[in-house]
Amino acid sequence: MSRPISSFTRAAGAVLLLAAIGGCTDVTSPVTPMLNDVPGLDVLASPKLDVDPFLVYAQNAYLGGDTGPLFTIDLSDIPLLLATTNTFWAQVTQSYVPERMAAIADQIAAHRPSVVSLEEVFQMAVVDPATDKVLDGADLLASLLGEIQARGLPYELAMENKLTSVTLPMEIDFTTGQIKKVVVVTDRIAVLRRTDVDVTNVTDGTYAATIPLTPDITVRRGWIRVDLERNGVPYHVIATHLETQSAAPIQKAQAAELANSVAADLDGVTILAGDFNSDATGDSDDPQWTPTYQSLLDAGFTDAWVQAGGPAHDPGFTCCHDTDLRDAYPGTFDQRIDFVLVKDARNMSQSGKVSGAMSFDILGTRRGDRTSTHGLWYSDHAGVLAGLRLPKR
Repeated sequence: MSRPISSFTRAAGAVLLLAAIGGCTDVTSPVTPMLNDVPGLDVLASPKLDVDPFLVYAQNAYLGGDTGPLFTIDLSDIPLLLATTNTFWAQVTQSYVPERMAAIADQIAAHRPSVVSLEEVFQMAVVDPATDKVLDGADLLASLLGEIQARGLPYELAMENKLTSVTLPMEIDFTTGQIKKVVVVTDRIAVLRRTDVDVTNVTDGTYAATIPLTPDITVRRGWIRVDLERNGVPYHVIATHLETQSAAPIQKAQAAELANSVAADLDGVTILAGDFNSDATGDSDDPQWTPTYQSLLDAGFTDAWVQAGGPAHDPGFTCCHDTDLRDAYPGTFDQRIDFVLVKDARNMSQSGKVSGAMSFDILGTRRGDRTSTHGLWYSDHAGVLAGLRLPKR
């Protein structure tokens, strides 16, 4: 449990941290779903390919509140800081986390992915610092796992990676200067596996490139790698969430570490999945653009959306809904920053395409995908689902 924060200064530094670890704040729009194999490749007539696709689902779950005001207020104005923190927590509460996680469980139940990459599965607790008593809270990962268990779905947690934790003041006794209530916010990524997927090893880590905000507070991003074997072929699924576009040099360094260290020299098939915060549809003049997406393609990875024929039908935008998740259907997404990228070390074609067949779907953008009771989008990001039918050994 987090201990009481020692000063107003430390609390103010925490605000900057929360703004940095939060997600995007752009507008919404559904994307036409698609499920296309590589043109000219008849999967059913290809006995050398996997019969059943290996399905990877990546979903940024979204913490549920707008961190923008926390980033822009005068941090020396303590009453305003307290009011803004309480407004943020009210937004999280009104995003109905259990209901949103139930909608993500709906997607898992409908598509039965082999592996699920989850970003921004925050754990948040309102705490009395004097007693460490938890007064309120929201745990995205626990809510999702509870839904999965209640439905009897064949999934279990492969690993969670706790990254950055911050404590924000919510109530202060101005007579004594004692902080009476805080909210503790912890960012995490996680990977779920379908129980028939035989995992041989799971490891995680944080990137060397970080954002030091104060002597006590550092913003960290990380990854989880799940190793498994399928039809005699090693597979490595790496779930990750890179730094935001506003810290492009940090993101660039993290992407380089991902390509040159975490995912380097792996045999068989390597799959990167997650929120990369690098707009594949933009150019260098766009605020959402960073060189990360192209750098990963240059490192030998194939974009599953591109190979599945996505650009011929739709730009494939995946972000972002309004921060309150209440924007009307259909809305307008304006960037593609969530990817499934694939490298098959056994057989890369001269055109750069992975030998085999891929399908792709963008989830959570249909009218009926909103939450059952309050009609919210379940995240500010769409989910991405890639199906891979690759050559057997």
